[in-house]
Amino acid sequence: MLNYRLVSFYCRCNPKGGGVAIYVKNNADFQMSEISNIKLISVDKVLEVCAVDISISGRKLKVITFYRSPEPAYVNDFFVKLYDVLSRICRNCRDVVIISGDFNVDRLVDSDEKFELQNILRNFNIEILSNEPTRITPTSATCLDGIFTETSKIKSYTHFVDHNGLADHSGQILRCQLRVNS
Repeated sequence: MLNYRLVSFYCRCNPKGGGVAIYVKNNADFQMSEISNIKLISVDKVLEVCAVDISISGRKLKVITFYRSPEPAYVNDFFVKLYDVLSRICRNCRDVVIISGDFNVDRLVDSDEKFELQNILRNFNIEILSNEPTRITPTSATCLDGIFTETSKIKSYTHFVDHNGLADHSGQILRCQLRVNS
């Protein structure tokens, strides 16, 4: 991508194609490092994950992105691995944690999968920032993607879904002002 650099990724092995990635603007003014051991938890189509540590103005963030295949056979394994990733990153963590991704759980419809996702996130004090549709077709509107964080660690934020038509899912943008460390 023009004017961006790839800082972390997980590439699916089988079948070819797919995976997750985190890109950062070339002129971004902060320190960053990949959390490479998190990628080892990835299992193709079950849970694909990558993450980075960011230091900016004396504050630390962890940014994690996920993908889960829509195949129902993998959903229970996904939740086990999601809990594992969040346990490793969020337990006793003072950093701001920002989670994004395609979870293929429609949060607009009551389901066991929706409630399980909410319960796992709640267990780590992580809040869903929006339930606006992120995949819109002529016959449906679903909220499969999300950005989630611990809002208690953020002074203020703005989140919106960008229906730009570049892909079959809409992009999401989060702008946040971090609390000052005390």
